Amino acid sequence: MRTLLHPFGRHFLLLAALISLLSLAGCGHRADISEGEAYIQELENRDVTAMQQAVAEAQEARSEDVPDGSSGASSMESRKSAIERFRTNYEAGMIPEPDEVQLAQDRNILKDTVVIGDSMAQAVLEYGFLDEAHVFFERGAIIRELGGQIEAASAMLPRTVVFFTGLNDTDHETVDSYVEAYASQIAYVKSLLPDAEIFVCSMTPPSDDLAAVREDLAMSVYYTDALKTWSEENDILYLDLSFLVSQDRYLEDGIHFNYTFYEGWIGLLAEAVSASQVHLK
Repeated sequence: MRTLLHPFGRHFLLLAALISLLSLAGCGHRADISEGEAYIQELENRDVTAMQQAVAEAQEARSEDVPDGSSGASSMESRKSAIERFRTNYEAGMIPEPDEVQLAQDRNILKDTVVIGDSMAQAVLEYGFLDEAHVFFERGAIIRELGGQIEAASAMLPRTVVFFTGLNDTDHETVDSYVEAYASQIAYVKSLLPDAEIFVCSMTPPSDDLAAVREDLAMSVYYTDALKTWSEENDILYLDLSFLVSQDRYLEDGIHFNYTFYEGWIGLLAEAVSASQVHLK
């Protein structure tokens, strides 16, 4: 059975996440960590006793022990290989449109997975790929504002936590502060669920038409590149969704996506989680 981190261990994780940002590549200058420091202080002052108690009670109620999800470098390589294989097959048209049998299999693979995010995560629920016990969202939220969703999701004792957020942060965060906020929230997840695996989905770009009139949203590529660099440097599995994006899959707003996009997304996620589960057996 898993145990929650001692507050000192939690402090160390948060501090380590902040320090790692100093070496962040791709931003072109030394990161301004003042916002990150302030946010980490906010997390340090947060009373998580009740949340930790809820997680502990849920652990006790669970009939089977939860295996250690920190499966090492070989598991990471296994997941990356599975993702690359899926991407190659998908681009070659070798991944058929999933039927109800396949979707049921994917849901079974993801039974111990939760998705946390904004309206991008909401669509996973609205399209019926996962139910409300597996999707925790706040429409319009930026990554800093998802603390409540993290706490609610943690109470489900997931083995895998997936962050899936969209373009909201481009209007509220610099590239540096965006990554700092992500690092802080991931550290918070680890403080509550030290054995859980954490996946991060890439920020998807606006449609070409929207990018032409919304320069702020078109800057999303820099946020994506920085988050990818940080994830790879900190052994967080990064799910690059760019191969699922095409102009005919955007909804009218040029930000959100249709059902077909999410068919590919759920298949990719199931492939990555399945690779982890095979490695643990």
